[in-house]
Amino acid sequence: MVSTSSTTRDSPTTAKNKTIHTLLYSVVPIFGLAVLLVFGFFMYHRHKTTFPTRVFGEEEPLHTIPPSPELSVRPIQLVEVISQGQFGTVWKANYLQDVVAVKVFPISHKSAWVCEKDIYTACNMKHENILKFVGVEKHTDGLYSELWLITEYQENGSLGDYLKSHVLNWPELCSMAGSMASGLSYLHTEVPGAFFKPVIAHRDFKSKNILVKKDLSCCLSDFGLAMKFQSGGDPGETHGQVL
Repeated sequence: MVSTSSTTRDSPTTAKNKTIHTLLYSVVPIFGLAVLLVFGFFMYHRHKTTFPTRVFGEEEPLHTIPPSPELSVRPIQLVEVISQGQFGTVWKANYLQDVVAVKVFPISHKSAWVCEKDIYTACNMKHENILKFVGVEKHTDGLYSELWLITEYQENGSLGDYLKSHVLNWPELCSMAGSMASGLSYLHTEVPGAFFKPVIAHRDFKSKNILVKKDLSCCLSDFGLAMKFQSGGDPGETHGQVL
């Protein structure tokens, strides 16, 4: 009788122990997995902070095209890419009722944008054989920044592209050559007076940087490497780099 009574009293304890064991078998693995996940996240975050990813703007491929902005929030609407240059991407764009060209510089090429902006704004660059300047803009979208240079749009494109699909007759050839010479002559000439213009060396004169106008005359563009020379000044060490 004593043995039977003891067994009866131990039954609730045995059931309780089984419940505790079941809970331990269920909770401990989950808790352990959670600890591992937290530890793994901590180590990943620490490694990423200690060895951050390095991004070099100069290593970006030339064919990378900056995203077009939202059409509804900017007056200038980028329509299509028309060329990819050394320093930026040139877009055909709509500006109010006009069609313009927008050269988009990544922030890594800010120096070229500043140089070209200064050549257009600080010098008297109004000439029929110099690409007409419209304006500049800066755009920032979160961590991404870009610099815009807006000019007149020439639908015939560059001289290099034009010659690939057109054969020139003698009058057209003379007209193009004469207009190019006129543009270079204006760059290389100092203009005194109220609208002073210093001597300017283009330094990147090639068919890709010459645009063909509707009347088949030409205008010079892309002054990202251009240099101003002060009157009576010494060109210095850069003289040998002028092209």
